[in-house]
Amino acid sequence: MHNSNILIIKFGSNCFINGSIDDKSIRHVAEQALLLSGMGLKIVLVTSGDRAAARRHFGHENASFMSPQELARAGKKILDKKWHKILGNKIEKFIFTDEHLLNLDAGNEFVSDVIDAFNRNSIVRVNQCPDQEADGPSGDNDHFTGWLADHLRPELTAFFTGEVHGIQENPDDPSTVLKEISRINFNYAKALIKDDHVSSDGTGGASKLEVAANLAFDGISRRVLIGNGRQPGAVLGAYSGAKSVGTWIVNDFS
Repeated sequence: MHNSNILIIKFGSNCFINGSIDDKSIRHVAEQALLLSGMGLKIVLVTSGDRAAARRHFGHENASFMSPQELARAGKKILDKKWHKILGNKIEKFIFTDEHLLNLDAGNEFVSDVIDAFNRNSIVRVNQCPDQEADGPSGDNDHFTGWLADHLRPELTAFFTGEVHGIQENPDDPSTVLKEISRINFNYAKALIKDDHVSSDGTGGASKLEVAANLAFDGISRRVLIGNGRQPGAVLGAYSGAKSVGTWIVNDFS
């Protein structure tokens, strides 16, 4: 059984940081989330990019004197202000930690707090605790998104990057994006990932596909997408099920 009014949308750092912090992209996503919230949908935005935001804000030379935790704390404040400036009291922020993933009671409390925010008609924005190690259990936002979907059983889970348009047969040609991945062509898609056809910096592709496939094939999320979050109208397109927004992971045995 899925919650037809819950959408979980995960954004990679490069959706909002492209040489500099992209205020226009943040606003565009926030406005789409606000529109869907006004339709009665419950929105979770899983965001990252705190350290990258701090490096862009302070400059790479100055940032080199800061620890990863200092960068994350500074970047978090910068991005929090930008989201709050657009959405005000319509957005509630939650921080997830290793404890939420490793401790059953802490995890259940986190999910309960998110549901309470839904009941206040809030848009929920979630990101990693800046004091956690990047290689800890909560450092992988893709797997955290899968964990949250497992608890909320959403209508839609979308994984957005800012680089390519989904799983592409040719990473330099958006027209080669696979429109669907099922059990039938999953191994082919995995082979494309090994050749870096989902993330131009060589990170995140395998993680996204693994988590997305688990959510779809196990029936945890009714619809699952890997797409480009910088594409105009990407969030609305994902909700509407548009074929043009990326690669849909489908449960062909449902």
